[in-house]
Amino acid sequence: MISAVCYTSAVALAFTFLIEPLLVDSFSLPFSPLSVPASLSLSLSARSKVSSSSLSCSSDELGMSLRPGMSLRPGIIHIDHVNLNIPSHEPTISFYHKVLGFKLDPRRAHNYLGKKEKGTVWMNAGASQFHFPYGPEAQILRGEIGISYRTRNDINEVLKNMRKYGHADRIVDSEHPVTILDPNGNTLKLYIDRPPTSQRYCHPVVEGELSYKSGAVGIRYVEYFVPPSSISGLADFYDSVFGCDVSITGNDNDNNGVLVVVAGGADLDGGGQVEQRLVFREKDGIAQYDGHHMSVFVGNGWPGFNAVFNECLKRNIVFVNDRFSDKVMSLPQAEEAMQFRIKDLNGLYELEHEIRCEEHDAYTFGDDDYDEKTKKVDRGRQ
Repeated sequence: MISAVCYTSAVALAFTFLIEPLLVDSFSLPFSPLSVPASLSLSLSARSKVSSSSLSCSSDELGMSLRPGMSLRPGIIHIDHVNLNIPSHEPTISFYHKVLGFKLDPRRAHNYLGKKEKGTVWMNAGASQFHFPYGPEAQILRGEIGISYRTRNDINEVLKNMRKYGHADRIVDSEHPVTILDPNGNTLKLYIDRPPTSQRYCHPVVEGELSYKSGAVGIRYVEYFVPPSSISGLADFYDSVFGCDVSITGNDNDNNGVLVVVAGGADLDGGGQVEQRLVFREKDGIAQYDGHHMSVFVGNGWPGFNAVFNECLKRNIVFVNDRFSDKVMSLPQAEEAMQFRIKDLNGLYELEHEIRCEEHDAYTFGDDDYDEKTKKVDRGRQ
């Protein structure tokens, strides 16, 4: 019998030489209009990896049987949502619904339908969400968010709706990738991408209609502007804390370093997952951080989640946001909440991460069972 380690190594080798180059070629990285010169290598197989590693261990040490293709490093396996404060539901919710084609999540729809202006609203597209809680000032992400659509016709419909609902002045570029601004000034880029292949891997939406039927597929990437000379440190951070595969592409046309962090991957098993990336671009004069956050899932189940938490605890970067109920400062608390938070990336950058385990109820790629009546997901712990 082939051991789990040998089996995983063989799969990983096959992935590196046969599948990974196809994924890299099929994923158009978000470097427009700040295009990276063609001479730069963007291949993840030639990535600039910093050997970590406290997060690299054998299958015996993980205490688990490995699924085919599972890495021995946790990694960020999915970007679930971006969280941005808004001072009132309108015009933001109507924009994401009527213009972009996102759908209301039934777990928070009552706040919008009941006109509870200080209630959080979740807007869904496929396996991705935007969370919009109340805040006196609208938050603006320091960078841009790439959103995938199924066809060019779907994107043309967005442009049509921009003009129909009075947002024509927010169209920055109508050529692919289409660039627009939301009502609060957040930059969104729209890409053509394949849709999820299965309904079960989407967040639920109101009236039982699954959001994959909309033209919007989900979040393709999130790009953050970071201070000059911070890319190498951030590459080491995501490699050694999360066990992510990272790639430093060099400089773009403005001589700014660009870092790509793999976050999620292609649909290798028919699960409908859209390829995702985190992108960090060096830039002078970035805006002051206003507290927006993103939610990510880490892989390898409980062992992977625990390893990432322990690494963050060792670095003294576990963070409690008093606004939320998950007041996590210890491993038992993290396991109970199935999540924890960090904000200070070891002095390199401020960006709140809501870090979740695969067993979390919100993980759309798990064996979940959404109950339309209770508006809850029954997952349990594996």
